[in-house]
Amino acid sequence: MKTRVDLREKIYREQLHILEQFLKKISVRSEIEQHTRYLFSFAEALSKLMNLPAQDVHFFLVSAALHDLGKTLVPERILQKKSSLTSSEFNMVKLHPVIGLRTIEAAGLLVPQEVKIAIHHHHETPDGSGYYFIENPTFLSRLL
Repeated sequence: MKTRVDLREKIYREQLHILEQFLKKISVRSEIEQHTRYLFSFAEALSKLMNLPAQDVHFFLVSAALHDLGKTLVPERILQKKSSLTSSEFNMVKLHPVIGLRTIEAAGLLVPQEVKIAIHHHHETPDGSGYYFIENPTFLSRLL
């Protein structure tokens, strides 16, 4: 039992470290930082309102904080563009969930599978018109 608790604590500490590093990285990209902080605050409030179990709250907050990690690698000129995006520019923006997920995996970070799925599918919509279609979106994916 102690090993399980130790592993859970290690994962939690690593996730906090990830969040700190991500917030440092996005602080130079104010539009991403502002959106991420807003979504994180919204996730906190919604978690309380829904009275979610502690583990779900943790997964939701980590997902909210990391969901746009991939946008830090999308050129700012595309994210800041005032006119309509070209097809190739929009395709690049649509890659940000995959880029974020691959960044997490390449770094060998201990992020729960539930969080990875939510990050990957956070632009899916209930009617299936979003991107990175998933037939049965997880509860966490739908919340994001």
